[in-house]
Amino acid sequence: IVNNKGGVGKTTTVQSLAAALVRRKRSLRILVVDLDPQCHLSILHGWNASDDYFSTPTIYSAMRKGSGLPVYRTHREGVFIVPGDSTMQDVDADLFRQMNPKKVLQKCFGLRLDDHTDKICPADKPVLLTFIY
Repeated sequence: IVNNKGGVGKTTTVQSLAAALVRRKRSLRILVVDLDPQCHLSILHGWNASDDYFSTPTIYSAMRKGSGLPVYRTHREGVFIVPGDSTMQDVDADLFRQMNPKKVLQKCFGLRLDDHTDKICPADKPVLLTFIY
């Protein structure tokens, strides 16, 4: 869910969609990716970066390193999250230094997931990724 204006309900919509999809079909595995520097989606899903802020992988570290997305389990069964990072506000400068900044996030999605859940996510069961533009 993307919109340049703040306060239009992007976070609430993503949170509600994830919950509704899992409620409708329990076998789904939903991945939400928080690209907002405010990290409200991550916080809603129980993310607390203050535990080990500098060594815990987030979307920002994946984009900077060009690594797989760091996926964490949430408190809701079937919903997983790639947590946001307050330093996302500075990501443009970092991406500008990379060879093809428009494809950085695409590259992260193309790599194996960096599994940080307590259960291994089998590679043969795809994660549902939904993007609405």
